[in-house]
Amino acid sequence: MNEPFDDQIILNDLRWVCSAPSLLEAHSQIWQPGLLDYDQITAKIDSNHLNSLALARTKKLGGYFEQLVFSLFTLSDDYQVLAFNQVFNNSQRTLGELDLLIKHKSGEVIHLELALKFYLWAESELVSQFNWVGAGLTDFFALKLARLASHQLKISQIAIKQQCWPDLPKPDRSMLWIPGRLFLPEGMALRDTICEFSDSPWRLNPSALTSHWQIDHDLKKHENNALVKGDWLTGYASRPEAAMKRYQLPMQFAGKENSPVFILPGNWQNDAKATIENKQLNYELNCTKPKR
Repeated sequence: MNEPFDDQIILNDLRWVCSAPSLLEAHSQIWQPGLLDYDQITAKIDSNHLNSLALARTKKLGGYFEQLVFSLFTLSDDYQVLAFNQVFNNSQRTLGELDLLIKHKSGEVIHLELALKFYLWAESELVSQFNWVGAGLTDFFALKLARLASHQLKISQIAIKQQCWPDLPKPDRSMLWIPGRLFLPEGMALRDTICEFSDSPWRLNPSALTSHWQIDHDLKKHENNALVKGDWLTGYASRPEAAMKRYQLPMQFAGKENSPVFILPGNWQNDAKATIENKQLNYELNCTKPKR
């Protein structure tokens, strides 16, 4: 693959990050697209930035997303990066990590948490917030949002209270940047799902990016559209041959108009149903336990 094509892939990823809608609807704590000037930023980008991001793209997707966001703020005329992946420790233990501390040209200091997420709506007889599940059936959107609301967005307050805040300006507010994509059974609409979550103050964004999942045993017809993890952002298959070398379902493939499709193993729906119903029952049991 030649270098100009590599560069364009990275630029497309940066554009996607700037413009992708949040998975959560407008709220004072939710970062919305349009707050960064893509054209101004990419006019300043150089080969060092592009090469660094190309390397990050070959590694974990969450880390790549963080590096894309870090580059956007580093190159922005409107913001200054004060800290990136700042770990807080008190005398006994690690309290947590702050993703980004940025300062706007207005003087406002923002603690920004970053979360790139892809969840699937799995059907079950017992319908609940836990029907939003990761493809590996170990990650639940509701639990992730609860953790973000109760701990990660409060990490700066916790560090200040524990007197382990470093020599940095204290944030005026904390916000969550959470783009991604939601996958539905074919023919189902987002409005037909659970859009609220019990232990966080946010709702699903009706304009969130969506696509669908399917069970398919004939992957030969999809092999030219296989996506490496970095392709999950735009849905464009940049290196299908590399993706198929590491082929293991669940896996994303480019669909019509580069709308990715999650293809799942044959037993996925039955496994998901059992996992979701067990999680909901345990959640209800814990909610009814008397507080000590």
